[in-house]
Amino acid sequence: MRATTPDLQTPYFKGSLGGTVSRPAKMSTCVAILASVSITAGVSAHAQEGNDPPDTPEEIASQHDSLNLLRQSRYVELDAKMNGIQRSYESGTITDERLLHEFRAFYDTDPALAGRYDAWIEKMPRSYSALVARGIYLRYLGKQARGSAYIEDTPRQQIEIMSTYLARAMRDYNASLTLTKKPLLTYHSIIAVTMLDAMTGGDDLARRMLNESIRVDPRNFVVRFKYFASLQTRWGGSLQQMLDFEKQARAAGLSDAQLKYFANMLVAERRWVETGGRCCK
Repeated sequence: MRATTPDLQTPYFKGSLGGTVSRPAKMSTCVAILASVSITAGVSAHAQEGNDPPDTPEEIASQHDSLNLLRQSRYVELDAKMNGIQRSYESGTITDERLLHEFRAFYDTDPALAGRYDAWIEKMPRSYSALVARGIYLRYLGKQARGSAYIEDTPRQQIEIMSTYLARAMRDYNASLTLTKKPLLTYHSIIAVTMLDAMTGGDDLARRMLNESIRVDPRNFVVRFKYFASLQTRWGGSLQQMLDFEKQARAAGLSDAQLKYFANMLVAERRWVETGGRCCK
């Protein structure tokens, strides 16, 4: 049984430069992106962000292994590994957090990897993991192209390059939606795109991705937490929206350890609001 596609065809992505922006503050904040990534690095320093739960040493070692398989063009082994991890999540053998952490291997923005992803998908065009992995890679290339300046100080060309990468990433995410029973990482990734690129209907799309994630995995943490992050003032949300959603997360039965990450982000959000963002430039 595969997941049903929640009516997400091409029109759901319209880019950042032509549509209405429902969250005016989107893209008005500094996005901390490394300007360059060492080609010899096993895993990019993008590996986790903000208040996200950290990788374990075991997960870091596995990320290195996955990236090395990709660099060495060992696509059959890589595909078996990553789709096996996806199946382990779907069967309940590993958590959704472990699933996300394993796919952090593909946050590396080494340009030499572009052809490797294309070759992986050419060899296995209906591989869920291959499509999601390339989508993640493209999304991080978009973030890197965007740079770390405020939007008013960012050249239009950089924004256009970012939007091009994000549109390509969304095509991969869209193609992945029906290839597995619980495409949780696709939902997570689409919310991440709505945070980066101001698109028509982005808020509604993010909420739909949250709802789809709850439908396939009622107690999932990772999509809830990504959606929670999208409610920050810097992304066009508000402290009150975050507080309301934190209550919903509690009601969903998340663990105390998971709820601690929500609490930490609320502390940071209050500081942001109190200082008008000056705390975090």
